[in-house]
Amino acid sequence: MMITVKKLNKMSSRVDVIFNDNCVNNPDETNPDVILLRSFDMTDYPVGDKLKAVCRLGAGVNNIPVDECAEKGIVVFNTPGANANAVKELVVAGLLLASRKIVKGIEVKDSPAWLKNCLRSEGIRTINNIVDLGNYIMLLTGQPIHMYDYDKLVKKELIVRSDINEKFIALDEKEYLIHEGDICVTSFGKTMCLGGIMGGLDSEVTNDTKNIVIEVANFNHASIRRTSSRL
Repeated sequence: MMITVKKLNKMSSRVDVIFNDNCVNNPDETNPDVILLRSFDMTDYPVGDKLKAVCRLGAGVNNIPVDECAEKGIVVFNTPGANANAVKELVVAGLLLASRKIVKGIEVKDSPAWLKNCLRSEGIRTINNIVDLGNYIMLLTGQPIHMYDYDKLVKKELIVRSDINEKFIALDEKEYLIHEGDICVTSFGKTMCLGGIMGGLDSEVTNDTKNIVIEVANFNHASIRRTSSRL
């Protein structure tokens, strides 16, 4: 998939670290996949139907039409300053979150130092670049993200159910007893995740993972609290 990025401001050449054979900067593109900007005022800027993410280098979003972006499902991010690696990760994060679908051909590896340090400062254990990216998006947006290994799903589907009574081994490798009323994300009747609480070991993203499913969901808060309190 070719990703077209448009920069609306002059930026350091260090930002160009994001560009490769699959991600190109096209200053003449009128309908890009991603917009990068600093101080450019997007208030009256035409938002194309291909746009998936707007990434601002620096704090604040006062120059971005966030309401219009929200209505169209466009992800808006701030990067921590103008760090080139942060820009690269945020562009990827924006596309992942905006896609809400299967992402294939990924490479699981160690996270960059800036991402590790950011998560550790918030008391979050780092796992790998894919899982850490999901946790970083959660910190930025308040929206929980969960990644499943697509190839480990019993059936290529994810269905939310609350009528499950079974034992469940979570990512912490502990066994939990699921009761009816607990929100479960299932594949062919088998629990892959306790919604809003913890993923399952059976669909864990590991160094061997090549294809993932990204879950961006809002579950019933009262139900999550009841389940997490019991467990």
